[in-house]
Formats: sequence, structure tokens, C-alpha cells
Amino acid sequence: MIVIIFAAMALSATDLADASSASQSPQDARELATGEPIEREIAGGETHAYRLVLAAHQFLRISVNQREVDVAVSALGSERQSLVEADNRDIIPLGGQFSLVTEAMGDYTLEARALKKNAARGRCKVRIEELRGATPQDLSRVAAER
Repeated sequence: MIVIIFAAMALSATDLADASSASQSPQDARELATGEPIEREIAGGETHAYRLVLAAHQFLRISVNQREVDVAVSALGSERQSLVEADNRDIIPLGGQFSLVTEAMGDYTLEARALKKNAARGRCKVRIEELRGATPQDLSRVAAER
């Protein structure tokens, strides 16, 4: 399980239904590695998946930057269970970034999807800004992002 804290509230189920139904399978997910941003075009009806292999008790800071399209991000656990979902509007006050601390080791997925089904093509860049062992201060930092 991952503990993830965003700056604002999560997406509503209605917003998620408006997002896309087209999705990349976990097998098609791109590996997201520290220092290697992935920037791709995304449009309505599209979802991009990114694989993260995380150890227990790690601090992770991710940035999600969007251009000309509104995106939502979801963190999924190792068994594809939804851990958290947020609209990029929620994390813009944090410079497009959010932090989390893992509780268990495993393969996790970050998904970025165009919020609106008919959204015009835009660009989305996802990057691991920081990945390291978590400290007690990190737990406070993550809590403060609420």
C-alpha cells in the first residue's frame, strides 16, 4: 500500500467517467525512472501508464506537467487497486508535483489520462523528481501537502 497525499481533493467519480475509457494495459506501461522524464502527446480518450518499482519506506516526488490538455493522475497498487486519483488542477499549487511515501515493496502504476473524452491533443510530461529512503521529515512534508 502507498500513502499518497495531494494538495487538494481527489477527482469525483463523475470526472473519472468523463476521462477516458481507452487505457494502456500494465504490460504496455513505460518504466518511469529517476532523472528520465517522459513527455508524450495525449488527447481525449487516451490513458498513459507508467510503471514504478518501489521498495518499502521510500519517498517519491513526481511532477506532472500538462500543456494544452487537462490531465488526471492515478496511482495504482501492485494488484491494480486504486490508491489515489487527482486532477492536475489539484497539484498545480504545488508546481505540478506531489509526494508519497511507500509502505510496502512492489510494482506500482501511475496513470495519466485526458480529463475530457473529447479533449484536443496536448502534451503531458511525467518525471520522478526525487526517489530515496523516507525520513520522518518526509512524512511531515507529505502531511503538509494536504
